[in-house]
Amino acid sequence: MSTVYIHYGATHYDKSIMKEIRNHPFLTKPIGGLWASPEDISFGWKVQCSREACIEDCCNNFFRFKLTERANIIKILSANDLATLPLQNRADLPKGPWVYLDFERLVADGVDAIEVVMSNDWGGLHFALYGWDRDSIVVLNPDVIVQI
Repeated sequence: MSTVYIHYGATHYDKSIMKEIRNHPFLTKPIGGLWASPEDISFGWKVQCSREACIEDCCNNFFRFKLTERANIIKILSANDLATLPLQNRADLPKGPWVYLDFERLVADGVDAIEVVMSNDWGGLHFALYGWDRDSIVVLNPDVIVQI
């Protein structure tokens, strides 16, 4: 059974609004992609939307989707999983416990999405991928999304 994801902020999927994936100059997240959470979790974006009192704008505007069977998904369950992934090699990146994945290389290598289960290793992943905040997925390839 494939996972159902939910994206908040739009009522339908339009792949033309997905920006090309680029490495961010100083954040652990990429520029571009489509962010979502697995639908059936308690540590996803719906909780974040509710806490930030954006129920009208956010939680009522969503769509559900699955990824195609052929989608190449990297699942990160702990900070240790980051050691096998390509990193940006730039001297100008902020120093600290943060991990700066090379999203452009991941796309070039055929990765379609990255799912992070933050709640599985909050202590390690929260600092390594500071800013991801929730159990979430970032879809890098617009062609693997199937709205349901």
